[in-house]
Amino acid sequence: MNRELYDKLLLSKGCVLEAEVSDENAFYYAAYIVNKFGAILDKPLKINAETVMSFSMFFSISVPDSFYKNPQDTKHYSCRELELEQYLSYLRADVEGKRSSDPETFKRMEIFGKELYNCNLGVETVVRRYNVVSKEEADDVIKESMKSYCAYTRPWSVNERDEFVIMYNNEYYDGSKIECKDNLIECYVATGNKIFAQGLDYKDVVKMSELKLNEGDGFKMSDELKAMFVYAINNANPCPLTKKQAKYFNKLIKLTGVKFEKQDNSQSPYAVSKKLVAQGKVEEAAKYLSGFGSMLERSLVWLLSRADKSEVNDILSLVGNGNPIVCMQLLWKLVEKDDKGRVFRFTKNNTAKYHEENAEECKKRRSLLSDDIREKAAETMKNNLVEYYKSHKLNGRIYVSEAFKNVFVPVNTSASGKGIGVLPCGSRMPVKYDYIRTFCYWNDIFDIDASMVFINDNNKKEELSWRTYSFKNLGDSALTSGDCMAKDGAEYQDFAVGELKERGWKYGVYFINGYEDKLNQGEIYCGYQNKADINTKAWMPNNIETKIQVVGDSRQFIGFAIDFDEKEVVVINRITKSNSSVVNARDIEAIKFYLNKDFIRAWNMYDLLTSRGETVDAPEKADMVFDADYEGKAGQKVIRPWDVESLIKLII
Repeated sequence: MNRELYDKLLLSKGCVLEAEVSDENAFYYAAYIVNKFGAILDKPLKINAETVMSFSMFFSISVPDSFYKNPQDTKHYSCRELELEQYLSYLRADVEGKRSSDPETFKRMEIFGKELYNCNLGVETVVRRYNVVSKEEADDVIKESMKSYCAYTRPWSVNERDEFVIMYNNEYYDGSKIECKDNLIECYVATGNKIFAQGLDYKDVVKMSELKLNEGDGFKMSDELKAMFVYAINNANPCPLTKKQAKYFNKLIKLTGVKFEKQDNSQSPYAVSKKLVAQGKVEEAAKYLSGFGSMLERSLVWLLSRADKSEVNDILSLVGNGNPIVCMQLLWKLVEKDDKGRVFRFTKNNTAKYHEENAEECKKRRSLLSDDIREKAAETMKNNLVEYYKSHKLNGRIYVSEAFKNVFVPVNTSASGKGIGVLPCGSRMPVKYDYIRTFCYWNDIFDIDASMVFINDNNKKEELSWRTYSFKNLGDSALTSGDCMAKDGAEYQDFAVGELKERGWKYGVYFINGYEDKLNQGEIYCGYQNKADINTKAWMPNNIETKIQVVGDSRQFIGFAIDFDEKEVVVINRITKSNSSVVNARDIEAIKFYLNKDFIRAWNMYDLLTSRGETVDAPEKADMVFDADYEGKAGQKVIRPWDVESLIKLII
């Protein structure tokens, strides 16, 4: 694997590959990386020009060729100071060089006398620490990353899938079980490796057909694909199918010519459980559904709304089947006091219609849980989680910083992109000053629009976008650079957090929209930075708090939200399935779950980790440290809040 691929995999994990040959300009390179990107290397003398190139690609910031040809220390100087030193150095060499025997003539003149690694990075600089690792150490990091990807119980994002493919193609896959069925199907379809087909069931084979076969083309398949389906069908595990799933499974049997028994939906667990509930046997129905994957969890509100209070604990003891992620998702669902009925979508006259249950319908259908049942169920689920993790303790002593109380457990299935300092969806980061600046820039894709929708307690909304910015409806409290329609462009917005709170706004939700194209073309990045003073440059690579690469087969992406009351940024990082070229109100409703801080208070990574081990009161005493800034000693493992791969591996 070449250097570029190594660093592509390593940099998001806080590592960079060391240079094979020492370089006399290494200190200049390290200084430039600190100044330009805010990245401090633990072994600055073990890098070369390729390291700078890797950071340049990772941060998507170009470095001029002139720097590589004549490296200069740019850590402590303004550009004009450096230009002056360099200009006078060249002038002296030009004037004196032909006759000079003094080698100092040809070195840079240090007019300002500034020393390396001796400058104030500035109040707005975000310092990130990177480890320079050997190839052997890099291989260990990548192998650990591969194991983490295998342990995911949610589908990979586009970036994660691309990284998995790189690792697989370079023989880092060791046969570990891939926990998520969607990822397993993708691996089998992409590679044809039969090890990935093991563990699939009948429903997964149907999913595989949806991924690879087009009904409009008559389900045409090549001989190679046909062989893959034959193997998958013959080795799939039996499972109950819906009427529609059975129809497609039987279609595949016919297309492939496999001698296989036709399937139907006669074993549908829903029909059996409905009869039991009708007979008043709610707990028995729960026990029956617990044997069919996630069907119990999907039916939990239906069952609990019909159960006696005495049955709640026994029903909840069946939940999860040893999968804590299911328990967490249910806990968060129970935390929210839901006073709204279900929403049904249907089509009438070729138009999509929505119907929300009214109070009378909710009462008749028992769609909502009573407060006492909800509270008892939430308390039970949290206790179950604590007990689960106590029985799955980590080896050794652990230290968990308070910052992890604002890190959401990464169980979401809609993560879009990786990037720089990207925390799990739902996590919160403090707004350090009174200003925040959001930015979006892109290359090779036309007309990206960045917008913000403000929401107050009465659900009133105000949009700041290309359509409204000229009206300045929010005065000078929220400003934008305006609309950019270029193929290579940028837009940014400035927000005065305190002023917007005084105006009565509770949240601001940041959107990216593709006006001309979907967001799967070119390169698109968005992020934000804390600002001590609003009158500074739009953004700089060394003071961004978070930058996300946006990739998705849609025209709409929700990056993050600002909670003006809590003075925090909430990570959303979500592609939404929309062709709208402007903000969609329904999509705002879909992410309100993350805006309410009660959810992260109910259960977060701090709760999870402190349940998993023997906690100590100082990082120096720990074998494993969970902290954003602590520099580990020999033998210690340090996990940062944005090490999503490592966090995911720890939640199972």
